[in-house]
Amino acid sequence: MLAWLDFPTSSAPDSTLTAINGARAHLSAVGSFFEDVTDILLLITFVELSNGFLLCINDGQPTPKRKLARFVILGYGFVLLVLAIAEFGLLTSYTVTYVDQSTPRLFGAQAVLTINRIYVTVRILAWIASVPILAAAAYVVHKAKHHETLRGVRPLLHISFHFSC
Repeated sequence: MLAWLDFPTSSAPDSTLTAINGARAHLSAVGSFFEDVTDILLLITFVELSNGFLLCINDGQPTPKRKLARFVILGYGFVLLVLAIAEFGLLTSYTVTYVDQSTPRLFGAQAVLTINRIYVTVRILAWIASVPILAAAAYVVHKAKHHETLRGVRPLLHISFHFSC
């Protein structure tokens, strides 16, 4: 989650090291947030892509589960987004509060534990959402096996999903 950079402490003043540590921590928080947002958007994109394939296979007739799948993934994505915003806020708050302290404090350990729990929760929930989407992608690839229009495009859904996980 936080990549530590090693700097020789004897050659740089404390204010420089604090500034570099602060910048690193802020960039790490922003990067982690955008990674979470990208994961959420990929999950939504794959559900919509699968729905589009099924719409094409059914000759333009929407499947009954299309709206349900859309609402479920949007709701799930919203929950993941709220957790990602909470993780970003806690990381930023922790950085502002504890970055200039050279020794770890016991009262900062609870904040780190909370941040790590939210981080792991977001990752586990994203993985849990990817399992049914993988099953849907496999189902769509199987259904599109005999469809002339989708014959050349169907492997893209399956391959792109595997590369995103």
